[in-house]
Amino acid sequence: MFDENSLTVLLASFFYDHGYLDLPELGRFELKEGTMPAMDEHQGHRVLPPGSISFTYNPREQVDPELIGFITSRSRKMKALAISDLGSMADAAKEMLNLGQSYTFTGIATILPSTHGNFEVVPDRIFPNLLSDKPPSKQTHKTASPEMVHQGELNPIIREGRIHSPGERRTIGSLIITGICVVIVALLVYFLFFNKTASSGDTLPVEAASHPVSSDTAAAGRAVPVPDDGLLHYEVVFEHANRERALQRYRQLTGWGHRIILRTKDSVSFNLAVPVASLSADTTAVKDSIQVLYGHPVYIRYLSRQ
Repeated sequence: MFDENSLTVLLASFFYDHGYLDLPELGRFELKEGTMPAMDEHQGHRVLPPGSISFTYNPREQVDPELIGFITSRSRKMKALAISDLGSMADAAKEMLNLGQSYTFTGIATILPSTHGNFEVVPDRIFPNLLSDKPPSKQTHKTASPEMVHQGELNPIIREGRIHSPGERRTIGSLIITGICVVIVALLVYFLFFNKTASSGDTLPVEAASHPVSSDTAAAGRAVPVPDDGLLHYEVVFEHANRERALQRYRQLTGWGHRIILRTKDSVSFNLAVPVASLSADTTAVKDSIQVLYGHPVYIRYLSRQ
């Protein structure tokens, strides 16, 4: 069983009754005069022979008033709604053709893009009771052919990117993706910056992995050896933790290749920091990058020269 008032069935019914079907901004189907349906013994339904249906692409195709009247008289839809539904179906077909995919107008035919801008039309199975065994009547509308579009121009017209779908509107998903991209860029800037400073030799002494914990001499006010190279030397502290947590994080981050210093005053409270040597103007950018990377509030601990 099928819904005789659905748009799909109404379009097929109009096509077989009138011998043509105009779809706005898409093109025109035409049924070859005198065509007789045949029973497909394998599928158990009737179908028109190959070549009995033709399709002419025409992006300037207008809305057919007779088709709209046919739809509204049988579905009791308002004229504006019928035009909108017809346009939506045509837009969906254009999107698929633009992607090089086929599109099926159920009960009529399937359009398949082929080489050189042509289209192959494969007749679809016929809905029950829509086409009698006698040939369809001659078309009663638009006896003159529509404005023709040369087949060689079809692909360039479709590929110009003039077909847009509602999905192009900004969505929450696109905002999330934008946020992720910003974070990735920040991380790349951070790694590029510190790789540069590491390669230039502007580094601070970092405790060996076998003895990672040092007394917090900078915080205690005692001087830490700092090279006199014209750069500002400091540590960006990004995490405070107990001994077990601090050692675990130190091993994890250094294992990933991060340059980390682990300091303590009393062997109870520990802090993890990143040693930095940079220009004074870069301090804020470095601090923000480290905060984004490790996800904790950070502060700067400046080192003094002896």
